[in-house]
Amino acid sequence: MSLPVRHHLIRGALVAFLAADLLGLAALLYDQLFSVEAPYIWVLSAVPVVAALPLLVRLADYVMLLARDDAMVRFPGEKIP
Repeated sequence: MSLPVRHHLIRGALVAFLAADLLGLAALLYDQLFSVEAPYIWVLSAVPVVAALPLLVRLADYVMLLARDDAMVRFPGEKIP
């Protein structure tokens, strides 16, 4: 698998996991605050997730950029000072 394809797959998976976490958090908050019935909770919580998707993509890009930084990620087998 080429590096650009792998990068896009990892970034897409990270965005999907972030969106799923945000969806669950929003559903929990709506359930606790408003006591809405179960099917409507997921519809109501999908609205902020869809609105936050550009921010989630930027967050995933930032995390992927930090993962490529040599100062952040040490080489495996490198001696810890």
